[in-house]
Amino acid sequence: MRKTYTKGFTLIELLIAIAIVGIIAVVAFVALNPAKRLLDSRNAKRYTDVSAILEAIKVAQVDDGGAYKGSGTAGALGDEATVPSNGANRMIVSSGTTCAARVVDTDCDVAIALNSCVFLPAGYIGTYLSALPESPTSADALRIDWNALALETGYYLKKNLNGTITVGSCDGEPETGGPVIEITR
Repeated sequence: MRKTYTKGFTLIELLIAIAIVGIIAVVAFVALNPAKRLLDSRNAKRYTDVSAILEAIKVAQVDDGGAYKGSGTAGALGDEATVPSNGANRMIVSSGTTCAARVVDTDCDVAIALNSCVFLPAGYIGTYLSALPESPTSADALRIDWNALALETGYYLKKNLNGTITVGSCDGEPETGGPVIEITR
């Protein structure tokens, strides 16, 4: 009587192969550090939002012959009486926000004067920006949840004495050193 062998793997060989694949997966997961990638992605969104806001302001300025929109509207970017070119940081808020009721100086990592805000007047949203961006919420429980403060964006703006505009993010990720994300043009 002759024994016939079927081709295949033994149970031990399969268990060893599964263990090796599992070890490789754990090493790859630890090497990629998904928590840091999440922090970096939120900072990347902040940088993209800051760039989009500043680009919208500058394109609108060119379209309006060098002036900022909103001249004569209190709190609007173009109103020199309420938003002077003095280099002071102002929270960017949605149109119609009462600054005294919403903005406090502890909301932002950069110094913002109490009750000091600016809004982008009608014509920016829909023409130059599809929507007013909001800073993503940080994992840190001590940080502001900008989405909960429906009228604040988590971004600030300042009109500098030399005629440039600076737009920045109020908070970066504390785990990555909380980088200041701002652009001046």
